[in-house]
Amino acid sequence: HMTMIGVFADDNLNGFGLPDDFQGGFQSAAAFHCSFTGLHGAGICRDSSIQGVGGSKAMKSPYEWMRDGQPSRQHLGYCDILGSGTIADCTAMNTIGNFNLFEVLASFPETTEIIFMNGIEFITNLPANVFSTNLKAPNNLRAIYMNQCNLQSVDALALAGLPNLEIFNIDENVNLDSIPGTLFANNPKLKQFSMFQSDITSVPVNLFSTTPDIERIVLYCRGDNRLASLPNGIFDGLKK
Repeated sequence: HMTMIGVFADDNLNGFGLPDDFQGGFQSAAAFHCSFTGLHGAGICRDSSIQGVGGSKAMKSPYEWMRDGQPSRQHLGYCDILGSGTIADCTAMNTIGNFNLFEVLASFPETTEIIFMNGIEFITNLPANVFSTNLKAPNNLRAIYMNQCNLQSVDALALAGLPNLEIFNIDENVNLDSIPGTLFANNPKLKQFSMFQSDITSVPVNLFSTTPDIERIVLYCRGDNRLASLPNGIFDGLKK
């Protein structure tokens, strides 16, 4: 069932970051999205849970997996690999950019399920098939975090070939002003999409038409760049 939808603008926030008329409408107002946790997940937000990462059956969010039970990190090229090879953490690695993103993705082990690429200012666009053509086992990928980067464009086929993707977070990419309507056409298992603090002014009516099981949607426009309304029918077909 749908547990969270937030659509709001900068000047309508209270201490929890929620509009007054949303109070009490969410399960946890104080931790409704990951941007409040910082780049490394301090405080652990209430993301959608993923089962089975690292061989455990416990339900945890990706940030919880990174926090708990990860006794060692293996540094591999530009990133750290942890969680029995299931998590690639490239947070704040500004030696990564458009020029070598393909190479970095290709270096991850085939067991990779979660990718953290938060805080990388030289990644400005996600081209078509960027993950599916470079990861060794794209079918294993379940979560992508690219918060606080410098994304300016995302190709309609950027997430193609990722049938098991559950979480796509691109919070605080302040120069990103649009999202393709067919972005999730190949991601039927998507549970969470967060685009907090962006310049987005409209959302395509068909954005969630292929993600019936989505649980959390956060759309937040900053400053004068207002997402004034959502198109009629944008949530048609979603499970209640």
